[in-house]
Amino acid sequence: MRLIMLSIAFAGIAGMSACNNAEQKETVKDSVAADNTLPPPPSTPEERAAALAGCYSVIHGRDTSSLQLDVRGTAVTGPLSYMLYEKDKNTGTIQAEIKDDLLTGWYFFKSEGIMSVRQVIWKIHGADLWPGMGEMKSNKDTLSFVNPNNLQFDTTHPFKKVPCML
Repeated sequence: MRLIMLSIAFAGIAGMSACNNAEQKETVKDSVAADNTLPPPPSTPEERAAALAGCYSVIHGRDTSSLQLDVRGTAVTGPLSYMLYEKDKNTGTIQAEIKDDLLTGWYFFKSEGIMSVRQVIWKIHGADLWPGMGEMKSNKDTLSFVNPNNLQFDTTHPFKKVPCML
């Protein structure tokens, strides 16, 4: 009889323990899910513009490109530089505008001592900027896309958001 009572008592304690563990596991699962939840993406044009501001970089092999964006409303400016291995470095600034999911504008830069202008378009994809690629035409010192509405976007070498260095 004593053995039966001990067995019943032990089963009861074990059962209560199992219930508490299940509740604790559920609570832990719930808090982990809450911690891993990402904030919703920016939804208004103002939120998207604010999220776009900052520094970006692409490192591919020995090539490095960097971009810093200052955003005011839909207007975007900032320094851009391309350091391509065994080619002349070019540095300058962009003047662009945010339109929907595109950053479209002009890159004013100096390379080999010559001032030039090139049209630039990036697709805004989360925290990445995918550079637009397409056929370009030259008019004196200015390069522009032949058909800016029919660009391919480089998803393999995006400008990724990085902390800004002073």
